[in-house]
Amino acid sequence: MIRLRITKLILIMLITSGLPIISSQPAVASSSACPTNLCVFDNGKMRFGNGGQGQTTYTVSQNSINSDTGLFNQPFYKSADGNWYKLTFSSFPLDLAVGSGTGGGNWTGNTVIDFSVNRPVISSIDYSGFIVTSNGGSSPNSWSKGYGVIIVTTTNTLNTQSIEVKQKYELGQTSQFVKITTTVKNTSATTVNNLNIWVGTRDDYVGGSDSPQKTRGNLNGAGGTFQRLTTATDKATALQITTVNEGALFYSTTLNTDMAFNNCCSFSNAYNQLPSESENGTVIAGIQSEFNDGSYAAILAGGSISAGASAEIVWFYAAGATADLDAVASAVSSAAAPAVPEAQRNDNSVVLNWVAPTTSETITNYAIRYSSDGGSTWTTITRSPASTSLTETITGLSNTLTYVFQVAAITTGGTPSVSTQGDWSGDSLSEILGSPNAPTSASATGGDRSAVITFTEATTNGTETATVTNYEYFTGSPDTWTALSPVDTSSPITIPNLQNGQNYTIQIRAVNSYGPGPSVSIENVRTLPAFTDDVLASTFDDVVAYTDSVTATSGVTYSRSGALPAGINFNTTTGRFSGTATELGSFTFTITATNTAGSISRTYTITSPGFEVSTPQIAPIDFPTFVNIPSFSANQFQPFTATIAAVRGDYYEVDGALPAGLSLNQITGVISGTPTVFGSFNLVIIARIRNGGGTAASFPLTISRFIRPVPTLDAITISNSEIGNPLVTINGEIVKALVQPNNTSNGIEVISEGWGMSISATQATGQAAPLTEVKTLVIKSNEKVYVGGKGFKPNSNVRIFIFSTAVELGTIITDKSGEFSGLLSITTKLTEGLHTIQANGMSPENDLRSVSIPALYSISRAVNPAGSSGTSALTLVIPFSLNQYTIGATQREIIMKVAVQKPASIRVIGYSQPSKKQADIALSLDRAIEVRKSLSKIIPNGKFTVRGLGPKSNPVCAPFKNKCVVIYINN
Repeated sequence: MIRLRITKLILIMLITSGLPIISSQPAVASSSACPTNLCVFDNGKMRFGNGGQGQTTYTVSQNSINSDTGLFNQPFYKSADGNWYKLTFSSFPLDLAVGSGTGGGNWTGNTVIDFSVNRPVISSIDYSGFIVTSNGGSSPNSWSKGYGVIIVTTTNTLNTQSIEVKQKYELGQTSQFVKITTTVKNTSATTVNNLNIWVGTRDDYVGGSDSPQKTRGNLNGAGGTFQRLTTATDKATALQITTVNEGALFYSTTLNTDMAFNNCCSFSNAYNQLPSESENGTVIAGIQSEFNDGSYAAILAGGSISAGASAEIVWFYAAGATADLDAVASAVSSAAAPAVPEAQRNDNSVVLNWVAPTTSETITNYAIRYSSDGGSTWTTITRSPASTSLTETITGLSNTLTYVFQVAAITTGGTPSVSTQGDWSGDSLSEILGSPNAPTSASATGGDRSAVITFTEATTNGTETATVTNYEYFTGSPDTWTALSPVDTSSPITIPNLQNGQNYTIQIRAVNSYGPGPSVSIENVRTLPAFTDDVLASTFDDVVAYTDSVTATSGVTYSRSGALPAGINFNTTTGRFSGTATELGSFTFTITATNTAGSISRTYTITSPGFEVSTPQIAPIDFPTFVNIPSFSANQFQPFTATIAAVRGDYYEVDGALPAGLSLNQITGVISGTPTVFGSFNLVIIARIRNGGGTAASFPLTISRFIRPVPTLDAITISNSEIGNPLVTINGEIVKALVQPNNTSNGIEVISEGWGMSISATQATGQAAPLTEVKTLVIKSNEKVYVGGKGFKPNSNVRIFIFSTAVELGTIITDKSGEFSGLLSITTKLTEGLHTIQANGMSPENDLRSVSIPALYSISRAVNPAGSSGTSALTLVIPFSLNQYTIGATQREIIMKVAVQKPASIRVIGYSQPSKKQADIALSLDRAIEVRKSLSKIIPNGKFTVRGLGPKSNPVCAPFKNKCVVIYINN
């Protein structure tokens, strides 16, 4: 039937019609062994083994599992005419082959195990999941029919290497498909190179005919219909095998699957056939055969499999009347994995959201798995208790690792029920969690007890992640990370409190509200040199050699300025003095030690005996002393005063800078002002005497953060003089803001510093209503107002009112980035004329932001729906909220206004926020598909075209920030 080169394989036999199962007795418990002599998969719609070609009944004479190969015995399906039809010639079971090696023509390999020739060793057949629905016969021919799960494990040798092949067969009680999961495991100690797997039949047979036609193609479109290839070199995920009245469909959802067909009657004909050159008296070379006897296979390459690793393969097999094959294809196509999940990152956790797959079985649960090493290993979560919710919160994750997530649907059917797990979805976007990324391109310049680090600043992982709030450094001593104080979030940064004469390895990392991110390391960071031996003998003579040295920390070179006695030399590499003087006297010189961070110097005087050196007398300096050194505390945005006092202090200076808002009176020593920052600070104050000498001391200062009270979001009174004029305020004070029509003149934009809003009115069609000639918003009864904004406090309320007498239209909650959008109904009765729409929300700092926009109100007049008065075209706009794709009451209300009943051509185009991310394009398509499903119920004869454009914008979507679906109907 199929040759399949694959890493993942499912066989599903799907029948579109047939009689329901009638149990001759109640179901009995499952067993690890067949409970009778013979066990048969038979649910009245498909079965495996036991002959009965073209007969409505049959006699049980063999198991469904072939005792030589562990594969299914001959497959049968029940067609619409009530007859059973076999799908292989004679009584052949299904065929399976596994290949490996280096060489060959069609595939890169040279060793093939054909299970019909190279019989495997059957290790076990597990019937513990087999559910008996009826029993019959007597020993030695007693039998059980049923459904459920049968697992067969076999072993074989491939290229001198041992492999294990596990076949998991699953059949639901009322399902029209069978699922087979084939797993090939490398049980040897070395890698199996270039593993390939083929599944199919050596000799096809459909609907009583040994000469069906084979066609390579794919299942495409919203309905999943079979479409023949147009180019033979394209990959085919489906193969259709048909006679005039009956047909079969072979299909795989696994990437890189291909299909091939050839002449009968050996399976090697199929697995040695290059798919694009498939032949059997071809009508279209490589694509379609004549009505000839043949073999076929589905093909998938598993690649090299290391010791202990596995390859797993999934495929579908369907059959029925030829007239029903499109419906069969649609049903097979719908049995897909859920859409790729969307991951919303949080601190040490994520919230996953996904779309349910379409399936004929009942979804009862979901499995979720995630990987932090790119998919090499997975952690799997199966919900308990079961839940069909399309969202899941996963905790206990690391903020410093990158994760991908997948989901799979679990379906349940039968009595007692059998649970089946479907395909895993694709990977979610690879994302590190909340913490920032590592800084890059870091370098260091050492200095006096410090180092300056220059780097490319750390980035965050998308707009959802909190921005960098500080940097931390680690020098190894002490063995902890230290936060920069005061806070510094930009390059370069200074690492203080180092020791001179040291060679450091310094690590830095960024921090945000989720914690620290990965670090970057800078090695060989040197501080200024330090002398470890700077004492020299102070006398010399002309008889005994002078030997001494100065020593500084490693990595330095030495230099000298000033004269030495003749005969005494200085080594600039080692710092050593040597030689016998040939002149006497007093000599003063300076030795300098230099490394990459800078230089330090010492001055010395050496004298011969009997030479007197006069030492000038220097009067001692009486430096200032501080009266006391207290700790100070202050409050942000509140006045502060502190006095620094020192005995003998003539004036005062600040070493560095005071916190913003504070200043020092250099004469009185008074620090005063209103601090605008908060945190812990060390104020280094120097008390000086008039000749410049002084004493320094550190005064700790703690400034407590000002916590602004949360404002009320109640309506702000609008006076008669303000009605008709836009008004933008913060905490009740009018602020400068740009209030203007949007670029399509069907909405008002409000742009202020760091925040903004968009307000528009929607018509019955969902489109934004145009502004008046004087650019005033127009609203009508029983219609909608769209309000969106950004720059507000995350997860807070925004309340919207309409005046003259304030009436609340509704509340919209901002998302985690402080953005919001929503549609609100004008349900209140107003007097026609000029009114005011007001939106009130909080800033991230708890300031009350208020926008009041004039709006002209009128009562809606009846509008003929499309098609009711000969209208030939209609445009609808369906607005969506941020990241939402399902239809709610607002969208459904707009769609229900359509009254088109006759055949129509409908284009449904989804738009998303203007981004080229694959997730945005997928989101726009999801929205369009949801709208199409709802619209098709009231236009059943419509011809639909559905697209998702993602980043492309449309003028009618502009008032809704390009988050909408546009519908064009022509009839």
